[in-house]
Amino acid sequence: MIDYIRENNKKVIITLLLIITTIILSIFASSSNDSNTLIINNYISKISPDINYKIENCDLKNILEENQIPYFKISNEVYDNINQEIINKFVSRVCYQNGEITYKASLNDHILSVLIIYSIESGSDLYHMEYKTYNIDTKTNNLIDNQKLLDKYDLSINDIENLVQYQLREYYEYEKTTKYNTNKSFSEYLKILNYEKITKDNMDLFIDNNKNIYLYKTYTESQAMIFDDNYPFINYEFKLN
Repeated sequence: MIDYIRENNKKVIITLLLIITTIILSIFASSSNDSNTLIINNYISKISPDINYKIENCDLKNILEENQIPYFKISNEVYDNINQEIINKFVSRVCYQNGEITYKASLNDHILSVLIIYSIESGSDLYHMEYKTYNIDTKTNNLIDNQKLLDKYDLSINDIENLVQYQLREYYEYEKTTKYNTNKSFSEYLKILNYEKITKDNMDLFIDNNKNIYLYKTYTESQAMIFDDNYPFINYEFKLN
């Protein structure tokens, strides 16, 4: 009887310890995320509609109010150039091509990752998604080369190319079963998508809050992608780890 009670007590204690450990880890994770959010907010925030900037023939104030557009608060050559690029390249395209823009940011191991997602009208009231990422070392406040990110995750360009083409081949195989099939080879199919082989200079890489690394790569959508109601979900996001 005593042994039975002792055994039950052990189970209760172990269960309590597991519960307490889980609570502590949850609190720590929440605290860590909150801390990261505060740090990120010191670097970047939604751009103010009152910014002293104009784009010709564009209702910039309305665009800034209706979209989530990032703006770096810290001023140096790197951040100033990024802010200028965001306005000149992405916001102006959204303005002139009736689009939308948003962003997300994360911080891991002193790497501040920023992903800009924008859609632009590409004709026939269809929207085309595009992406741009910035990865910054908060210790040096310099942009991080894509190759350094690949090295950090022990990834090769060939590995990534194979992963992306595997997804595109699935689309290709599906299209061969539809009325849009034109008996083209896979290499010809890639030309239809205006697909560019991956290099370290044309990669948009983003590291999320859980230290997962993603590649964002767009391509021209085929007729089947646009008009086939049963087409598989089109994905421009590729998880690399």
